[in-house]
Amino acid sequence: MKFLNNILMLIILSLLLSSANAQEIEDTSPLVPSFYTLKLSINYLDWTGRTESQTPQKDFSYVEIEGFAKWDRAEFYMYVDLENPTKNYGDTPPDSKRYVLKPILDVKIFDNVYLHIQDYMLYSKDFYVNNLVIGLAYKLETDFGLGVKPFIGPHIQGST
Repeated sequence: MKFLNNILMLIILSLLLSSANAQEIEDTSPLVPSFYTLKLSINYLDWTGRTESQTPQKDFSYVEIEGFAKWDRAEFYMYVDLENPTKNYGDTPPDSKRYVLKPILDVKIFDNVYLHIQDYMLYSKDFYVNNLVIGLAYKLETDFGLGVKPFIGPHIQGST
């Protein structure tokens, strides 16, 4: 029952704190995005029993700030996670507090082809992962709002 109460509390807090504030902007300055959105959410990742029995993974909560901005010739997406926010940074993994950061920048080269720069960084007391990708992306959009942007590029990774 305590688990369900915690999940319900996380859902209510997430709904209260989330600011789905998508905005279109009239300013024509090249430095001001034509559209942006920013969201705060509180989440709980619940691994399956099989995953927990076969790996060191454990369930955890996390707070996420996610944002997106669009210009005529570029798009920027980023999220920042604070995993295990009620734990200490010095705790033993996987119970320790962790930080995750993922910025993505796409700059239009021509038509639907973009220069794609993506970095994924995870930091905790005992390990880190940093995975940088620089390559090309192709934006596919449908008339009914579905869009995907596959990309290709070399991965430059550092980790402990």
